[in-house]
Amino acid sequence: TTLSNNDTLDWKRHASSAFLAGDELVECVPSFSTDMPLELLSVVKLGPLRAGIPVSMPLWLALLLEKRNLANISSPTWLSVDNLKAVLEWEQTRETFSPALPYYWQPLARHLGKDEAVKILLQDIAMVRMDKIRRNLHTLSKQSLSSESTLPIVTITGIGALELASIHSFVQMSFHQHLKLSRPSISSNNTKSAEETRRDAAIASKTKNGENEGDSDSEEEEQEKAAAAAPSRLRRFR
Repeated sequence: TTLSNNDTLDWKRHASSAFLAGDELVECVPSFSTDMPLELLSVVKLGPLRAGIPVSMPLWLALLLEKRNLANISSPTWLSVDNLKAVLEWEQTRETFSPALPYYWQPLARHLGKDEAVKILLQDIAMVRMDKIRRNLHTLSKQSLSSESTLPIVTITGIGALELASIHSFVQMSFHQHLKLSRPSISSNNTKSAEETRRDAAIASKTKNGENEGDSDSEEEEQEKAAAAAPSRLRRFR
């Protein structure tokens, strides 16, 4: 199946969020030791590593070591059952998003949320947050269509990377359509038709011609007065 342009952009944004989440630091317990530190692009210096001693490293490296049975990833505190229950209660009772979740919480939870109870809580949180996003978008559209001056301000503090990517295309298209419907286009306001332009030019030309005729008449009158006064001046001179 072929994807539309919006679907392709959404897929790219989801893939980009998942990729960037790989640089998030997680706590990992290696099962080996190294004498030399590891130099990574995302981290200035990592190590030396000691077996059994926890160390923070990028998620992608921790997953690679765990896959080779060289390390164990420690579950972060925000993925505990108690914390997720508190987050779910926050999302159900408040209009804002819980600050207890990291920006890349969904990509991280996909790799780190292994407990069944954690997975269920994560699914409930994702559903509640998405319903909240839909309600906010509905409220936004009502305010936007009823307002003719300025667009309303929407607070999205605490929203996740994948959640933001999922609504990006819709919000962009909605605001674009809002500008079309509620505000006259600049071209229709500032651009006149050819007939109006010709009519304005004709009026301006007539006005200018009238002024020129008035100036010529006044000059002729002054010349006539001067000619009539000339003989009397000659008589006085004589």
